[in-house]
Amino acid sequence: MFKKTVFIASLILVMALGFAAQGATPFSVRAFYDTQIANDEAQGPNATDGGSGTHVRDIDVRRRVTLVSFDISEAKALGLMFQDVTLSVISNSGGVMYVYGILEDFDNLGDAPLTWNTAPGVGNNPTPAVGSPVEVDTSEAVELFAFEGLPSGDTRA
Repeated sequence: MFKKTVFIASLILVMALGFAAQGATPFSVRAFYDTQIANDEAQGPNATDGGSGTHVRDIDVRRRVTLVSFDISEAKALGLMFQDVTLSVISNSGGVMYVYGILEDFDNLGDAPLTWNTAPGVGNNPTPAVGSPVEVDTSEAVELFAFEGLPSGDTRA
C-alpha cells in the first residue's frame, strides 16, 4: 500500500501532546536505541536484524523499517516543546522518507530484540506476506514529518 520509505521514530507523544513552549534554548536529544525490522526474503518477519545496521527501504526486494527511541524525559520534566526539529539522515540514493511517532502505550522499543511481528507501528496483525509493501498501523503511530525528494548524501530536514 505504501510506495514510500518508512522510518519510525519513538518520539513518544512529543508532537501528539504539543507541550507548551518554554524558552528558545536549543538542545539535542540523542537516540539511545535503534534497530531495523524487515519483512522480505533476506530477513523475515520473525527475525531480528543481528546488528547489521539500520536501513529504510520499501521496494520489491527490500521491506526495511528503522525504529529509533529517544529519551525525552528531561525535556518533558522541564515542560519543553520540540520546535524546528532537525533530523540528520544519510541517504544513499535519495527518495521519500516518512517519519512516524509511536504512541506511548505501544512503545516497546528496547524491551527485547524486535522483529516485524513484535514491533509497534507497522502492519503486523495479521503478518503480511513476505515482501508485501510496508503499511503503518495508524492505531499505534502518528505521522510527524514527511521528507519529499531527499537528495543523496547527508541531509538535514
